[in-house]
Amino acid sequence: LNSLMIKARELYPFFSNEKEEIGAKYMTFIPIDPDMKSHMKEAYDKVFEKEKRYHQTLIGIHRDDILFELNENPVCEVASQGQKRSFVLALKLGLAQIIYEKSGQYPILLLDDFMSELDEKRRKNFLENIKNIQVIITCTDKIVLENLNYFLYNVVDGKIIEKEK
Repeated sequence: LNSLMIKARELYPFFSNEKEEIGAKYMTFIPIDPDMKSHMKEAYDKVFEKEKRYHQTLIGIHRDDILFELNENPVCEVASQGQKRSFVLALKLGLAQIIYEKSGQYPILLLDDFMSELDEKRRKNFLENIKNIQVIITCTDKIVLENLNYFLYNVVDGKIIEKEK
């Protein structure tokens, strides 16, 4: 999460006009410290009987979460749709860079109708950041991608009716 947020913080200004700060907090059921193991055992011991009675786990890392923040406030509470999309794009591109650094290859990005919430400047900045990445974009409107090598497929009723280069 720390590595991802470093990359995302570098990329987010391309989408936000550099006016916003992004962050993330890992929300866990135990304190993260050197004595974490004993805290974890204590927490599990506390709910063990209740878990047996309910036949389900009540605590554990599967219930941990990540709180994404915009200017130190929860994204889900304060961000517009465009800000949320920008945040997600910064995360996706940051993750793509991490994968590239570890493997030497970019992943294929799959993006579904993401451009509808972005203004022209945010679109342009996003497209500048994907020049070396293979991307599959689906959308309901025809988009023009200047200075990029791409194929455009028009699909109607599940059939490709037009292919452009």
